[in-house]
Amino acid sequence: MLKLITNTGLKLEEAKYYLQRMRETQSHANPHYFQFELNSFLTHARSITSLPLPRNKKDGKISIQWFMEKELGQKPGYESWYDQKVQVLQGNPLMTFMREERDKVVHFNYDTVHTKAVNEVVFIEHIPVSESVRVEVINAVDGSRTVSESTSEPPTPKPTETTFKRTWYFDSNQLSGNTEVTSVCEAYIAILENLLEECRQQGWL
Repeated sequence: MLKLITNTGLKLEEAKYYLQRMRETQSHANPHYFQFELNSFLTHARSITSLPLPRNKKDGKISIQWFMEKELGQKPGYESWYDQKVQVLQGNPLMTFMREERDKVVHFNYDTVHTKAVNEVVFIEHIPVSESVRVEVINAVDGSRTVSESTSEPPTPKPTETTFKRTWYFDSNQLSGNTEVTSVCEAYIAILENLLEECRQQGWL
């Protein structure tokens, strides 16, 4: 049975899809592929809510009408809840950073998303190991022991394997702690999921 999902929830799932694509392409031979997926993630994830931007106090409406605000903006109590979240999230450096990075993707101004890549070449060497079997037989009548041993030749060694790994990081002093791109995006998704869960608990979704 299909689970009903709102437009806002669907947009969140779309952002998660691009996050998964980022995991799959981060070591791709063409580094642009990862950047393409990151750009798509930023665009879709950021379109879920205009938070942490405040409402336009002149007309009492939400200043930027994105998915969550379009679906829930007229629900009783939503604007009050929104204003409370503005106070909480405006001090969140991750929310501010992701909004700014998304703006670079959407509004071209000769600037790009601040990322850097660290490349690693991993060598896996297979060491052949010979097998030795020792059998000891004890005679139940006289207690004598017979010992036999056999040793097999080590298998032909496999050639050394070489794997390539690329890890992407956000190159910015706005973030502290782990700046690995997919980890930061996972933390951003977690914030958005919590916001949607609060809306469900309020009965708005």
